[in-house]
Amino acid sequence: MRQKDLEIINTLLERTESLPDILHIRAAEIGYQETEDDKRLLLEVYQELDDILKELAAFINVKFSGRQDFMKPWNEIDFDTKIGGLKIITTDREHIKRAWNKGLFDLQSLIKSVRNEVVLLIDERNESKTEKESIQQVPNRSLTNISIGKTGPGIIKEVLIGLFVTILGGIVIWVLTEYVF
Repeated sequence: MRQKDLEIINTLLERTESLPDILHIRAAEIGYQETEDDKRLLLEVYQELDDILKELAAFINVKFSGRQDFMKPWNEIDFDTKIGGLKIITTDREHIKRAWNKGLFDLQSLIKSVRNEVVLLIDERNESKTEKESIQQVPNRSLTNISIGKTGPGIIKEVLIGLFVTILGGIVIWVLTEYVF
């Protein structure tokens, strides 16, 4: 992984977080007539959301080929109302809001999980470069005294901390979407 990969993921997260709010249109009261501006805004948001989803899928397929732990959540991101796994059309405004917020939450959580993995891979790559450079700089000394970076438990600790932060952030966002919105 490279720093450029982290920038790509950060951009996807920023674009997702800066999507305009369209819940007032999606969950409008019965009889609400959409204006041309509303229709244009919906189209723009849906196109941007579609682009974000496609770019995230491409990133996962290229950088994490074969990783079902990323593709399965990507496939489950959904913004439509469902009951028992079947898509429904409803006028229940709260149901529509929950489905939309859940879709955004799932998308942001997946992007953050991918971001955490990219950060760890960049750190690992940087550490291995540092280790190689330190070994090359000391060719005449015994290699037994050279620190070679993080050990297995150190890496595991970082992964667990990243996982904990991701889960905690996800819970906070879920609570906010369930009880605040």
